[in-house]
Amino acid sequence: MPSDPVTFETLAREYGPKLDYTRDQVLSGTEAHHFFTLVGARLASAPSALPVVDRTTGTGTGSDASGGTTNTGDPGSVSGGLSVSGSVRHNTDFLTMRGDDGQPIYTHEYAAYSSGQRAEIRAELKERGYTHIYLYVANGGDYGRSSPYNFYENPGEFRNILQELVADGIQPVVWLAPDDSSQFHARYDPDRLAETWGSFIPQIDDLVSSYVVGLEMDEYWSSGEQDQLGRSLNELTGKPIFVHYRSGTWEGVRASWADGIVYQYGLDQSAEQIADRTRYLLSQLEPMGKALVAGEYAYRTDEEHARRLGDAAISAGAHGTGNGRHV
Repeated sequence: MPSDPVTFETLAREYGPKLDYTRDQVLSGTEAHHFFTLVGARLASAPSALPVVDRTTGTGTGSDASGGTTNTGDPGSVSGGLSVSGSVRHNTDFLTMRGDDGQPIYTHEYAAYSSGQRAEIRAELKERGYTHIYLYVANGGDYGRSSPYNFYENPGEFRNILQELVADGIQPVVWLAPDDSSQFHARYDPDRLAETWGSFIPQIDDLVSSYVVGLEMDEYWSSGEQDQLGRSLNELTGKPIFVHYRSGTWEGVRASWADGIVYQYGLDQSAEQIADRTRYLLSQLEPMGKALVAGEYAYRTDEEHARRLGDAAISAGAHGTGNGRHV
């Protein structure tokens, strides 16, 4: 580590939106070491080419050859400063894939399947060119599940499941709380869930691509509880943190700890409507340095239809998709 004080300029790259420091604050050696650990010391590779976020204006800049600042114009970064890496560019389908038997594959349930079934799911993802998978840690009722499972109680086995995905070239996007699971939420109120994360997240974090705090989290947590959990998670990981809400809702992504949203469009949208909504959301999110993943737009419908909708979102500028695409 350098002996001189490290300013925000040195650190607010790639994960700038995750740092709760003003642009001109000087960090102590201890603080600098903490943040270098948090972001994986990524500054070592061509730091001048990476965007710097000015948290007072929300604008992203980069250094030119003369030492001045210019707009980055980098298609790999959100204008507010978040680097749109592979961890953010989700490319998967958690709702409309079907196996050889014609049955739907709900990848959130991946951890509950047998070893053979999991291998089939990985093969289906790779056959379509998908690079990510959405999966739950626990589920008590979503997708009509009648037999709950909970890997918070078995982090070692969940880690094994993540390892098999990574070994097969698939990036895990871990969803930390399920929908339609009243027993889970009765057992894990926000205080207990945050406490559980304190021991669970460090055991899996190196294998996780990004996190989603919960599915339709506005359905069972107040805005204050969502913020409490988001801040708790942010203290445990340097990986991107996404939010997911009921159809049409997005404003909670403004939270300082949120890197982006897996957005739910609704299930009755045309390709044109998906594209229009995507462009509007980008106009709101990119100035804040937030990523937009077109997350949910098709269910119990033809897979090809879902992929066309995903194509429309990507063509309009979405940073990733969670519900299918071709491009």
